[in-house]
Amino acid sequence: MKPSPIVVIFLLIVLQILIFIPNVGEGYIRDDLTWLENAVPDGKVDYFRPFTKTTGFFRPMVSMTFGLQYQIYGLHPKPFGLFNLLLHSLNIVLVFLLLSCWKESKPYALAASILFALNGKAAGTAVGWISGRTTLLVSFFLLLSLYSFLRLPKRNPLRFVLTAVFYFASLLSKETAAAAPVFVFFFVFLTSHEGRLKTNLIPRIKKGLDTTAVFIVPLVCYFLLRFHSNAMTPLNAPEYYRYTFSPLLLLENLIEYIIRAGLLDIYAIFLFFILVLASFVWRGNKPVLKESFGFSTAYIGLLWFVSFLLPSVFVPVRSNLYSYFPQIGLHVSALTVIFFIWWNKIKPQKVLRNVALIFACLLFLGWGSYLFHKSKSYGEDGKVSAQFTEQIIRAVSDIPSEAKVYVIDRHFGERRSPSILISHGFNSLLNLYYPQKHLRGKIVSPHEAAKTKDDTAVFFFSWENGDLSPRPLDF
Repeated sequence: MKPSPIVVIFLLIVLQILIFIPNVGEGYIRDDLTWLENAVPDGKVDYFRPFTKTTGFFRPMVSMTFGLQYQIYGLHPKPFGLFNLLLHSLNIVLVFLLLSCWKESKPYALAASILFALNGKAAGTAVGWISGRTTLLVSFFLLLSLYSFLRLPKRNPLRFVLTAVFYFASLLSKETAAAAPVFVFFFVFLTSHEGRLKTNLIPRIKKGLDTTAVFIVPLVCYFLLRFHSNAMTPLNAPEYYRYTFSPLLLLENLIEYIIRAGLLDIYAIFLFFILVLASFVWRGNKPVLKESFGFSTAYIGLLWFVSFLLPSVFVPVRSNLYSYFPQIGLHVSALTVIFFIWWNKIKPQKVLRNVALIFACLLFLGWGSYLFHKSKSYGEDGKVSAQFTEQIIRAVSDIPSEAKVYVIDRHFGERRSPSILISHGFNSLLNLYYPQKHLRGKIVSPHEAAKTKDDTAVFFFSWENGDLSPRPLDF
């Protein structure tokens, strides 16, 4: 008896809770506090400021969620991490619902949701890092937009309204949502019933353009808002965010993101082909492939991956977050091949099905353990950051306004040192906890501190072995 998809999805959500809840929201790391300060300047929540004054990225929806949570919970990081986990759990459900809408991908909807949930790199980073909310939010609203687009009747006005509203919200969450019209156009173009591709090219193009019209108005509104902000563009961004068109770098990026998005798929395919070889030896023959292979589903999966990776693949710096949403397409493509060969080439009997089930369970448990390890690593980062934050906030309580605060990091550059974990958001940390003092500062190495030790306007502290000293031990 096949398990109910609802039961499987429920158990999958429970697994996510068991993996992430002990570790999420332990502390703010990297640029978490920068995003929070953007919505809370001078200690007061400002929901309109992120539309004009940005962190460099135009993502006001993210800043507004930070501001709302700040109003409710203050600076406690745990609720921020839990909200990320909620978004990821909802995304798992939406992946299943969206893939179930299209009859060609419906057979793979449940399996793709499982692979999506267990992605150790993308999911672990998106949930474990509070600022990963950018990717979680854009995915949430994009999935809602595409689900409304596919699920509601074509002539229903609500279909256009919900698709446009959710798409606009996704654009306000992260700029990568701009790739959606590209995917929708080619999806309609390739799956259209306007006859054969060679003889009906123009009608297919016209249908594709007509279909993507619902996405154009939100896209134009987004670019108008973005133009009136101080957000960076691919032309004036820092070098590590500025687009590059080096063929070698693009190839390296593509290969890297295939691995980050589809590493679990690669392991699954490897184990699957072990079963294929075992089947050949066991049965003593090689059944002939039928001609009913769903190439269209595999192509659409690859189209999804390429389309939604397109805005990120030209960026020199790589991030696990960039593979979070595109990975869905790779899962569909991989599962299309696996399912076809499994049922049409191998035609497994009970023994082989049981062996495959054991393999799948072992891979599932092993990968769940790996995901827990990744989550725990982010939790440990957060704990170190929280320990540092608690001590530095207590230490600077008596420092006068407009002062400069230098923290000498004796472990400068090490994996879990303040210079790595929180240096980028150090000024935001000072301003969020003491908004009226207008403090500013820097986390420096002992060598850099020695250059400024005679500056009487600087208040020095030293961080070593988890303790903050009110003055440097030595230079």
